[in-house]
Amino acid sequence: MLRRALSLCSGLLGRRPAAGDGFRDELAFWDRQLSGLGAYAEDVRRRSTPSLMPLVYPHYLEPLLEEVRARTGAPPRVLDAGSGPLSMWADGAEHQRIALTCSDALADAYRELLARHGLRPRYPLVQCAGEALSARFGEAAFDVAWMHNALDHTQDPGAVVRELVRVLAPGGYLVVQGWCREGTAERFIGLHRHDLWVEPPGRLMLRTLSDDGRRLSGPVAPCDGLGLELLEASAPSRTPRTWMKLVWRKPAAGYASTATRGASAQSPSRS
Repeated sequence: MLRRALSLCSGLLGRRPAAGDGFRDELAFWDRQLSGLGAYAEDVRRRSTPSLMPLVYPHYLEPLLEEVRARTGAPPRVLDAGSGPLSMWADGAEHQRIALTCSDALADAYRELLARHGLRPRYPLVQCAGEALSARFGEAAFDVAWMHNALDHTQDPGAVVRELVRVLAPGGYLVVQGWCREGTAERFIGLHRHDLWVEPPGRLMLRTLSDDGRRLSGPVAPCDGLGLELLEASAPSRTPRTWMKLVWRKPAAGYASTATRGASAQSPSRS
């Protein structure tokens, strides 16, 4: 079954040659975790067992979700972009508090692995690279767009951020969290070709290793110019493996946010 998943991955690799070994490594990693033998097996159990799902659900974002419910009169539409095979939002989907959609560039291969290990999540897992979200889902399709420990795994993080903003409805919330400078920490091997970090006053910064592996791009700020209102940011840090979290709101004309700004950070886990 892993061979079949790797074959599916090869179709992706034809369009993404720079990520080849990284995608294969990611599938092999998740095959081991889903088997219950990996270092993150307990995290898998929490994401896949209904009674344990509240342990990984991002409760600290509940004030934002409540604001959306009050404003729209409907369960918030949540996009877990780069979700991996199992979402941290599963508890909300199980109890219909949110309308959850997960997307990942390896979704088809992940479904093969999930079936192999007897896991059947009850929310959609859609094959879609982060750089193509609006083409797949349309604009203004979600009230919350979330990316957990995944932006630095993408081919073009700047393009992904722009796509996350496109699929976000006016008045919606964008949440990005992960490890600072993971590319440096992982020696820019496999999918880890980017460094992300936070500079004052809560500015997300990015630099990328060139395809030939010889140089790093000058730092850019991928959220600048997108019209986002910063609600929350982790303390500025360039230290590798420091956890960062940023929350923005996409403004809407005549709309004033009542969302809480001081939500506390959740302990990190692998996506």
